[in-house]
Amino acid sequence: EGFPEAGEGDIEFELIIGPPREYDGYGDDDYGDGSGDGLETAIWFDEFRNLAIPIRYTSGGFVMLGSVGDGVTLFRITTDEPTSISAEVQVVGEAHGDSVMFIIDSNGFIIAEDDDGGIDGGSLVYDASLDQPGEYYIAVTSFPNWPNRDDFGYVEGFPRGGEGDFRFKLTVGPPREYDYDDGDFGGGEPYPDDGIGANCIEEVAHFSQYIPITNGRGIGAGEVGVGYSAFELVIDEPSYVTIEVVVTEVRQGVSYADSDSMLSLFGTDGLWYASDHDGGLEGASRIESAWLSQPGTYYAIVTTFPNEPETEYGFFSILHPAGESNIAFDLVVRTDFAAQ
Repeated sequence: EGFPEAGEGDIEFELIIGPPREYDGYGDDDYGDGSGDGLETAIWFDEFRNLAIPIRYTSGGFVMLGSVGDGVTLFRITTDEPTSISAEVQVVGEAHGDSVMFIIDSNGFIIAEDDDGGIDGGSLVYDASLDQPGEYYIAVTSFPNWPNRDDFGYVEGFPRGGEGDFRFKLTVGPPREYDYDDGDFGGGEPYPDDGIGANCIEEVAHFSQYIPITNGRGIGAGEVGVGYSAFELVIDEPSYVTIEVVVTEVRQGVSYADSDSMLSLFGTDGLWYASDHDGGLEGASRIESAWLSQPGTYYAIVTTFPNEPETEYGFFSILHPAGESNIAFDLVVRTDFAAQ
């Protein structure tokens, strides 16, 4: 007799009519038959390792920027022990993008996948188990580019079949509970957009702000919540240097509204020189009379507790997109060739 006037959604859609398809048993998340919708493989699994961006994952997390069009963008994660992760793809910039994400082990078995679980066409996996130490891949594509699989269900590779072309931010961290709310990272308040870490000192240098030092004194200004704020200092002669974070505004952070900053000093080669947590006023940081025996360029990194750069053999290793406070501050630098 007809349809009642009911329905809880308002959508645009495409109706596709074609020859009958066989059910392949891969689940209801694939588009078509779960094998790239009939497109030939163009990017083979055997090539993944050479094409993937290498990431060393620790218990904290990381954020990487990438872009994808009709192919696939790959990230290779190496773990030293079994662990579990969450992963989210957020489209950035003005372009719209419908991403699809897959987490794949070193044999080609898909551990987890998602299409529209994130924000505005982004992808989100709450909890993926990396059961064995070793290498795993995170593959990001543009809808509807699903991988082709062999007769045993393992990834053969990806076709070129995506419909979008966009930039994205990939966030990987500890597993999340199923309470997604506007891009939070592990629960609590939403993480700010500046939550990008660094995988090498060259990244820190690229995003650093130069502070001119005149007559033994320099001052810069910045803000930091999740992530870091970096400053470039040029020392003309061997000197003692004092660096102090002077908080000018306390904002609501991920967990706290306080001035709990952390401060570190590195050379251009990543060599660690000094760090401080609570040496300044009201939880702010102050490095007192660090001796710099060589003229040159140095980088002061300001973060919020407990996000301190990790070092390996005394050199910069990694800086996570973490931190629990949110502050604006002045960075005051004083140098002296004599002991202070």
